Amino acid sequence: MSWRAVMEALSEYRVYAPDLRGYPETESPRRGYDVFTLTDDIRSLIEALGLVQPALVSHDWGGALGWIFAHRYSNLIRMLVVVNCTHPKTLACAVFKFQDFQTIRSGYAVFLVIPWIPEFLFTTAVGRKLLEFSCMILEGQPDAMNKAALKELLSRFQKPKDIHGPLNYYRQLVLSQIVPEK
Repeated sequence: MSWRAVMEALSEYRVYAPDLRGYPETESPRRGYDVFTLTDDIRSLIEALGLVQPALVSHDWGGALGWIFAHRYSNLIRMLVVVNCTHPKTLACAVFKFQDFQTIRSGYAVFLVIPWIPEFLFTTAVGRKLLEFSCMILEGQPDAMNKAALKELLSRFQKPKDIHGPLNYYRQLVLSQIVPEK
């Protein structure tokens, strides 16, 4: 089932599933991948659509943004639903205190900070297979992941510039934990 089919299954609701900045077919500025700019983007989208206290549903990296958005702008939403993302402070604490092997499980993020190499790797046929495999080993219960939707998502990353923005989310997240703000 594709993302469009999932949204069609929810046809009794008004559902918006925007791509955030940096994804294919969106603006890809050099900066603006920090959580403050990204949550401001979400606020601007809610306001531009004229939504009054919508339910905000967020997933994975978007889940982290959902938590931070709710902290910053709780008055703008009726409820928050976070799928597949622990609270950012809980995650950071687990990484820095070596709880539940989270330091090892999150180690891939350090590789993603390297400029341009991940973009090159993940846009090759082998790299896309590696991404698919990485997602599948995180699946949890067998056959719980929608493999067609995953392939559809990964197929969007054909050129290094297509995945540069999404990788910048991870880069900014890692750097924000090790480089103090000015």
